[in-house]
Amino acid sequence: MNLNDLQATEKQSRTDVNNNQWFFPFADKLCSLGSATMSMQQLCVLCFIAKQGTNGALTKDICSSLNVSLSSIQRQLGRLNKGYKFKSKMGIMEREGLNLLEDFQDPNNRKQYRWVLNKNGVRFFKQLNSVVVRYDKGDV
Repeated sequence: MNLNDLQATEKQSRTDVNNNQWFFPFADKLCSLGSATMSMQQLCVLCFIAKQGTNGALTKDICSSLNVSLSSIQRQLGRLNKGYKFKSKMGIMEREGLNLLEDFQDPNNRKQYRWVLNKNGVRFFKQLNSVVVRYDKGDV
């Protein structure tokens, strides 16, 4: 299956768009946090870490569950954490992060780190949940 297989057989009407009321506040919340740059991969990483709770998620577990390379996951973790540095033609650049995660050393293996949501990350998930819950209550 590819994207061409997902084409609609008819045009979407305005009422179809308006029936997706929960999606727009949800998307707006994501864009407001990430300055319209939060990718789906970042959202998947964030959700995976949130599901792990206070135990945290190992970087290698995130890679294997999402089937994504280590370098890509490290870049996403940096963006979701405090930021990361990278090389470009203009020298070493630094990209600011979203400050939703924190890391700590794995007590079983000091070479590995575990990732958990910080206070901002927990608050962000509560706000996303309230967007969806508000729609569900209004829909009933």
